[in-house]
Amino acid sequence: MARSFGVEEEFILADAESLTPVNVAHDVIDHLLALRLPGTITTEFLDCQIEYATGICTTAEQAVDELSAFRLALQSWAEPRGLVVVPSGTPFLTGNPRLTPAIERYQLISDDVGILAGEHMVNGMHVHVGIDNAADRVRAVNIIRPWLPLLLGLSANSPFWQGTDTGFHSWRTVHQRRWTTNGIPPIYVDEHEHERMRKRMIGVGATRSYNTANWGVRVSENLPTVELRIGDVQLTAATAVSLALVVRALVDDGLRRADDEPPEVHHVLDAELWHAGRYGIENGVYNPLTREHADASKPVAHLLQLLAEDYDGPVPAFVTDELATLAAGRDGATRQREALAGGVEGLSAFYRDRMHEGAA
Repeated sequence: MARSFGVEEEFILADAESLTPVNVAHDVIDHLLALRLPGTITTEFLDCQIEYATGICTTAEQAVDELSAFRLALQSWAEPRGLVVVPSGTPFLTGNPRLTPAIERYQLISDDVGILAGEHMVNGMHVHVGIDNAADRVRAVNIIRPWLPLLLGLSANSPFWQGTDTGFHSWRTVHQRRWTTNGIPPIYVDEHEHERMRKRMIGVGATRSYNTANWGVRVSENLPTVELRIGDVQLTAATAVSLALVVRALVDDGLRRADDEPPEVHHVLDAELWHAGRYGIENGVYNPLTREHADASKPVAHLLQLLAEDYDGPVPAFVTDELATLAAGRDGATRQREALAGGVEGLSAFYRDRMHEGAA
């Protein structure tokens, strides 16, 4: 039986003409909840953001249907109000963000991080892979750890900040590096060391609880899952689900192996993560199979092979198409830059169309 998985996505609501974020998430939340869509809908840290998480999924079709239904519902609410939903890891403009009102946890985080709070306009895609055994969940963190640069390179989708092309494929990655914990997690010998280190970090810097630990992959605090957090939110539901299936296949393959490889040192992976944020996969990437910085084709091909072996039945055509597009270097950042050639109006229309894409 296929291992369960789920996908979380974060979005920013913006003025459709200027792409300036608008603080209206508190207005839409009741409308969305009344639709009784599958999954979970919540406000996010800033009042211009909203988050959606699928239910527990086992197939690509289920996950893409749930993500598409939410995306369509949110964009359908936004359009008559002159708004657009931004499926990008960072917004084109930053505007004047404010905390989501009346949520104590967000206020505490804001108090902890100071000026970073108002600049935390970032949207991620989180992938949860179900793992019943606690020791295996910790093992899965170690399995995914060396693949984080490549997974970031494939999912990079945040090229703009304050109306400027940053030159990065994932500018969100730069913002994330400023938090107490970030990116490449420690290596854990076993679940007991993981628990000791988890407790050790609480109260340090902005890590008020383990839920604020910003590792690129971590054991979920509340669910029996390993949680990938490195990716930017994706342009389409189909791309998000395709990447989630790759992560599931990577976990399945790693957990079947009796021996784990000796870990790569932290500073190498951290530098490779920055490189992937800057260039995506177009200028080489870390290859965990050889421990070298090289062309992305071989490690990408390895992940695609794992997916083909892992999927319960033929891999859906839309998944292979989406992954082929990413493997060819056409990540979200590249496509956003092409859309901006039509001006802000063209980029706004591009976002709108992507939110409708895949919806029934």
